[in-house]
Amino acid sequence: APPREFADAPPVVSERLPFRDVKEIVGSGSELCVFAVRPFEAPAAGAAPVAVGDEVRICEVHNEWVYVVHQHPRKRRCGIGEGWCPRDCLSVWEAHRHFLPGGSHPRDNISLGGNYLALEKGDAVVISERYEGEMEGLGFGVRWGTKKGSGIFLISCTEPFALVRRTAFHL
Repeated sequence: APPREFADAPPVVSERLPFRDVKEIVGSGSELCVFAVRPFEAPAAGAAPVAVGDEVRICEVHNEWVYVVHQHPRKRRCGIGEGWCPRDCLSVWEAHRHFLPGGSHPRDNISLGGNYLALEKGDAVVISERYEGEMEGLGFGVRWGTKKGSGIFLISCTEPFALVRRTAFHL
């Protein structure tokens, strides 16, 4: 067995990969293991529960859903080792432009009645909720990294990235 300090060492992220590239890599038959950044309880058959920090292998990406296989048996939840989970559970969303509620961009000019989260280019957020109806296109998120804060932001100002643990390319 490895020494205790190594067995309990935190997992290491090898890179942050845009989710559009994740789909292409997995579609080519290569293996990609990523970390979950948000929990998912898996309310239905065929769904895979995940906890923050779980390492999962992505087998398929279908729109907002991802088919995953847990990589560590002790991390399997409810006896289910594989299934579908929301892409948002595996994504850190990085701002590709500023978002300042009430700003000059047409979609920034939204009601200031809510708890909005201003974003600078490069800020990272984990989406905890997506809104529908009149608020479609907005999400509630929590900052990821050294900056703190949470609130409503414009999802189109951000792009999803996966926190990659390891990749095995098949040529």
